[in-house]
Amino acid sequence: MKGLLTISGLALLELLTPGVLPAAPKLSAEQIEFFENRIRPILAQECYECHRTGGKVKAGLILDHRDALLAGGDTGKTIIPGDPDGSLLIKTIRHEHEDLKMPKAGAKLDENIIADFEKWIAMGAPDPRDQAPTDEEVAADTDWNAIRDRRELWWSFQAVKKPALPKVQNLEWSQHPVDQFILSALESEGLKPAVKADRRTLVRRASLVLTGLPPTPQQVEVFLKDQSVDAFKQLVNRLIDSPQFGERWARHWMDWVRYADSHGSEGDPAIPHAYRYRDYLIRALNADIPYDQLMREHIAGDLLDKPRINKELGLNESAIGTAHWRMVFHGFAPTDALDEKVRFTDDQINVFSKTFMGLTVSCARCHNHKFDAISQADYYALFGILGSTRPALIDVSAPGVLDKNKKALAGLKKELRATLGEEWLKAVSHVAGKLRNPKGAMKKEMESAKNPDHFLHQRWIAGKGGDYAKQWNNANNSWKKSRASLVRNLNKGERWDLSDIKTYQEWFSYGEGLEEKPSPAGEFALYAKGDSVVSGIFPAGSYSHLLSNKHRAVLASKRIALKGEKELWLQMTGDGQAMARYVVQNYPRSGTVFPVTRLKGGKWFWKKYDLTYWDGDDIHIELSTAADQAVLANTSSERSWFGIRNAVLLPKGSPPPNGNSREWLAPLFGAGRKTPPKSVEDVAQVYQSALKDCVSAWQQNRMSDAQALFLDGALKVGLLPNQVRALPVTKPLLENYRTLEAEVPLPIRVPGLFEADNYNQPMMVRGDHKELGDPVPRRFLEAIDDTPYETKQSGRLELANDLVRPDNTFAARVMVNRLWHYLYGQ
Repeated sequence: MKGLLTISGLALLELLTPGVLPAAPKLSAEQIEFFENRIRPILAQECYECHRTGGKVKAGLILDHRDALLAGGDTGKTIIPGDPDGSLLIKTIRHEHEDLKMPKAGAKLDENIIADFEKWIAMGAPDPRDQAPTDEEVAADTDWNAIRDRRELWWSFQAVKKPALPKVQNLEWSQHPVDQFILSALESEGLKPAVKADRRTLVRRASLVLTGLPPTPQQVEVFLKDQSVDAFKQLVNRLIDSPQFGERWARHWMDWVRYADSHGSEGDPAIPHAYRYRDYLIRALNADIPYDQLMREHIAGDLLDKPRINKELGLNESAIGTAHWRMVFHGFAPTDALDEKVRFTDDQINVFSKTFMGLTVSCARCHNHKFDAISQADYYALFGILGSTRPALIDVSAPGVLDKNKKALAGLKKELRATLGEEWLKAVSHVAGKLRNPKGAMKKEMESAKNPDHFLHQRWIAGKGGDYAKQWNNANNSWKKSRASLVRNLNKGERWDLSDIKTYQEWFSYGEGLEEKPSPAGEFALYAKGDSVVSGIFPAGSYSHLLSNKHRAVLASKRIALKGEKELWLQMTGDGQAMARYVVQNYPRSGTVFPVTRLKGGKWFWKKYDLTYWDGDDIHIELSTAADQAVLANTSSERSWFGIRNAVLLPKGSPPPNGNSREWLAPLFGAGRKTPPKSVEDVAQVYQSALKDCVSAWQQNRMSDAQALFLDGALKVGLLPNQVRALPVTKPLLENYRTLEAEVPLPIRVPGLFEADNYNQPMMVRGDHKELGDPVPRRFLEAIDDTPYETKQSGRLELANDLVRPDNTFAARVMVNRLWHYLYGQ
């Protein structure tokens, strides 16, 4: 009583002497402890942002020291010591005030926190803060760790507990534990349960909820006639066992992950094969796949050690779950590619965290979460995981399916190489005669040899008369200078030699068309049908079609940080609309500033890309078979291929590496020839001798790049037989090869992700992608486990495992809430 009188007297004195605050009463140790532990942290963490000295002072109110708090703000006194119900502060945090609800734009404070403030004001609002805090003290009071620790005490972060069943009055209504909680709440409000539905209503409700369809007359009739005790249970089981159950509930799941068949924006490009994800969900739900398994499949189904295999359909079901990562919006030809990457990655984080945990992690892009125990570092930890992947179409065939006949085809190629070599060696002796007196097709070929790049150009020149020895020497010297210039230019920048095993293995290769190491000179490919046999003999490099051009392949470089104005040169070949491009910040579409090159014709060429605009961005180089681009896939293409020898990044304006080197001339101009040819006959003999050397080298697997190109050129102009009818020994082997190749299955493609260089994303200051801070290690949410992922991969597999760990209560809670809503809230 004495304390209350004292407090009332102080309040009266304050009213009688406006603007003059009384001296602070002496506080007990208990009062100080209560304020410091229960009140100051909340004021600092929830109020200082808008109401502190030296910072924002909204509504004229300062709450960071005692005198200012007691003085109030523009709306008058904020607290009345000893009178919680009369204090404006209590009304605002209770959300009882019509216009003021605090914290601003935030969730209402927990009831236990509100109770602490009520108790504090009832105690007389003891406050030991004599003066405004310094910036350092504010920083300590608003430290994120303290905020997070407090928020981690919320019920949603706590382990699930099995509560005792409430006592109810109506013991006859239901014995089910869930129903008893419902009944207890009804009885506490003086309410009674609704009357039981009749059987016809019951079957209709059950069918609509579980299948989304009204029951058929037959289903109604069966249920009405079934008078057994478990009739309703049997009805529910029948509905759950129906195909429509999976179709109904897959629709809900697709809503959670924002299923889409296209990427939106201008052009609204289709997401190739998106429908396979829909069908996967229906199958999974109808097969009663456990929820934790489905979550793991959605995050990293393509990385699981023991994926779920559908033998009947020949599918890796688990890998299909990752398709949801690709159902994001993509702008059309954004001029700021990093901004586009941030936006679609933000999309992925948003959907992931809401769908599987009911948390809005994307709200922490610019700052620590306003309400949850989610830090800005949490956001960038997840960003790094997704940033270590690339948009893709992945194959979800069951393991081993696409390897069909690979060993047999490889074995037949060795036999074909031997028989072809023997038949070509026999035919070589006729080459000089063909060139001395060309007839038919060879004569027509000779007519086009005026072009210096033509394989028979040297023979064509020889037939024009004059001092051919001099011409030969001039051509030889010119070729040597061109070759030397090419080597110099190749080494002026950053070069990736895709015939070098170390370089090749530093790149990322996906698909059964690519081997573990690059191909040596002399590898070859065969036509799958038709009268021709060999489609190409290749120099050392990386190729996607050496067994079958049905095989899929994507070959991509590591991340390349562009510094300064650059030009990219690619030396490549291909056919069937395979594709080459440079990819800026993982952007998967084409557009005005995102050029792509479609490969066709199977000829070698150099392609230049001007990268000036992208100075400061990250890019990677990518080649893919036609049907294997994340967005740009040619889904109707069953056969395509690519090959690449070199990629070179040069300062802009450097001499190009694509000098007219005519590498295939080396066997003609090569060492060991002491005197130049002086006539058509001499030239014909030189061609024949060089070709014989090339065939022998090919047979013995000791070819040079130039010899491979020379042999390939000889085949294409008809100097050696390349028709089935002209190769009787080879014919049966080829027919066997083609039979096996025809059995090679096509990939089953689905949207997904490729693993790429692991990368810890730097934090973006205030969410600005142009202002980067320190890198954030990839990991799970710190409120659950802040241990960094020590992996050379993206971290998706670790994230999948963390998602289903027992102490992550959100995964289960969000699904329970959804089921409750769909079953009872509609």
